[in-house]
Amino acid sequence: MQQLCLTGRDAASLADRLFHALNVQPVGLRFEPFSVGGAVRGHAAYLMPPPSLNAVPCRILLAGGRSVTVPAALEEIAAPGLLAALRIQAPMLISGLSADLLACGALQDAVRRCMTAPRPVIVTADASAREVLHTLVPPETQVWFDVPEDEVAQSALLTALIPEAALRF
Repeated sequence: MQQLCLTGRDAASLADRLFHALNVQPVGLRFEPFSVGGAVRGHAAYLMPPPSLNAVPCRILLAGGRSVTVPAALEEIAAPGLLAALRIQAPMLISGLSADLLACGALQDAVRRCMTAPRPVIVTADASAREVLHTLVPPETQVWFDVPEDEVAQSALLTALIPEAALRF
């Protein structure tokens, strides 16, 4: 099965709009920013459906725009949570992937297993993760769409993606 993969600044938002348009509640994993004192301090893993332990920081922003991943959070929470979501019979969303997150072997393996499972998956990723994903699973199992930044073009892409996703769901 070809999995839908989105890249671009607004990829996660468009994926959410796609699931909403199809009235489908996804399972899976999101990496989203978290804030401390009103300022973004990193990214946390949010599992869907949420377990008792959720919103686990997995990338911490450092001074000078640098960041560091938290391997234990990826290995012990994100990867097992993503694999557990495979047991739920629902379309998957894996959102916010980047190469530094995929450098974690456990997370990389979990993403590969999800993308090769016989269920629909929508992935949102940055350009660095796209390169890793191209080597992780066969290219013919991925179809990539670059999400434009202007609203009119996003709406046109969403309109085109609805039947694509509906066929998979």
